[in-house]
Amino acid sequence: MKARSIIKTILAVTALCLSLNSSASLIFNFQDNKNDGNHTVDYEVNGIVLTVSAYNPNNSDGIINRSNRGLGVNTNPGNNGIGRNRNRNRNRGEYLVFSFSELFYGNINITFGNWSNNDRARITMNSENTGFGANRPNNMFTSSYAAFNSFRVEGRRGSFRVANVELVPEPSSLAIIGLGLLGLGVRRFKNAIRDFS
Repeated sequence: MKARSIIKTILAVTALCLSLNSSASLIFNFQDNKNDGNHTVDYEVNGIVLTVSAYNPNNSDGIINRSNRGLGVNTNPGNNGIGRNRNRNRNRGEYLVFSFSELFYGNINITFGNWSNNDRARITMNSENTGFGANRPNNMFTSSYAAFNSFRVEGRRGSFRVANVELVPEPSSLAIIGLGLLGLGVRRFKNAIRDFS
């Protein structure tokens, strides 16, 4: 009887962890046409708020441009995408800053819209810069960080948009949750046995 109850608890915790893992990804989709002339736009998924802010190459406040291809900056170059003015500010481009309402642990996938072989982005996260060129599958940047609550996407060449951002929690975090739940189940089982006898 005791072994059977423990096995049931383990199976229940495993099922819960699998369900958490299957529904844990958070996808922020930016493919819409709701331009409102704002410097910042908020998106919310499952209680987590993502604030996106636009900036011009000279670091002044920009205006977010929203389309069915994703987010851009409402200036030239690049037809309101995220790009770099080839005539001025050669070392700096337009950029978007993505800030989350809470610290996140795990992987991030950034999908670009309107991406072509002329485009190049720079991703800045946890003070680390990562160049992103054209030859990536699905126009997607994927990276893993222990913890972050913001990142920056800057245009380095050509013009592109940010179509969506997916957050994938760290598997070890789910494992810790599962172990905690297992411990609670075993403790409850022991208490029930003690109360019964």
